[in-house]
Amino acid sequence: MAGFALASNNLASYLRDWLAAKHRFRFEMSISATPAPSKRRQFVHFIKTILKFLGLPIAISLAISNIAFAGDADPARLAARGFWLTAEHDAVVKFGPCTDNDSALCGVIVWDQDASPSGKRASCGVRIAQLSHFSDGAWRDGWAFDPRTGRHYETVLRVSGEKMNMRSYVGIELFGETENLSRVDQLPAGCPLAHSN
Repeated sequence: MAGFALASNNLASYLRDWLAAKHRFRFEMSISATPAPSKRRQFVHFIKTILKFLGLPIAISLAISNIAFAGDADPARLAARGFWLTAEHDAVVKFGPCTDNDSALCGVIVWDQDASPSGKRASCGVRIAQLSHFSDGAWRDGWAFDPRTGRHYETVLRVSGEKMNMRSYVGIELFGETENLSRVDQLPAGCPLAHSN
């Protein structure tokens, strides 16, 4: 009987040790390998990786928009903006961004010496130029309109200080004609302002 009691005590001790070891193993596993921080770390790493890949296109698009904005602030590009008096001193043209395309340059008659209230010569507000591209110190890729003849021409517009040269031509610039304009700060009286481009 003593042998049976000893064996049962040994078995009970063995089971107790086994259960304690099993619980200790589970407890140690739950402390040493908690799944939440590991998954959290994986998620953070995943987000960082995605942001690295997305960050490049975002940085590129921001750089492009900054270059475009800086290009718009180029003094040579902006030099054409303002009021310009024709060589004959009979009209003033306002050059600025087009209302239908901010990156293009438009010219609109805002004063005409011969404009009449009856509307016989209603040139005020007429768009006489539209140029879409600025390169090599000149506005290009557009047209000029002569309201006296009703004809459109290709044109290149260059500004040097307070002078503007508008070269209009058909086919080849070399064989065109140049209209010389001078910058003015004020408009003469007599023609209603037309601010739209």
